[in-house]
Amino acid sequence: MKIKWKNIILLSVGLFLLLLLITIILTPMTGCKQIDGCRACWSWVAVPRECGNKTCETDPAIEQHNALVDVIMCACEKAKANNYADKEMNKEIEMLFKDVTANYTGSVRDICEGSLGASLVKWRYK
Repeated sequence: MKIKWKNIILLSVGLFLLLLLITIILTPMTGCKQIDGCRACWSWVAVPRECGNKTCETDPAIEQHNALVDVIMCACEKAKANNYADKEMNKEIEMLFKDVTANYTGSVRDICEGSLGASLVKWRYK
């Protein structure tokens, strides 16, 4: 019995595509961020949501921004309660703040106490 390489290649490509499809279907379409127990997640795709007294589609960029603001605010509360003693958490807050504010930097104390002139504001849907 002679094996045809063409059939083996086609079968391999087919199996690869099937595994890729299964991976895409089973992969959650969400992102999450966590700092010291302060965790928030967002959807990478638009999903229905209540906006006042009507239903609207979410904007993934707004969802991500608002989730990251929630994480920073929660982490700031923990940092303040601990008198900013956890250097690793402080660094994570500073790095996330820099990402959320497009490279605006400052110390964790300035970030959490709002003395930078840049504030963390959640975005609204139109």
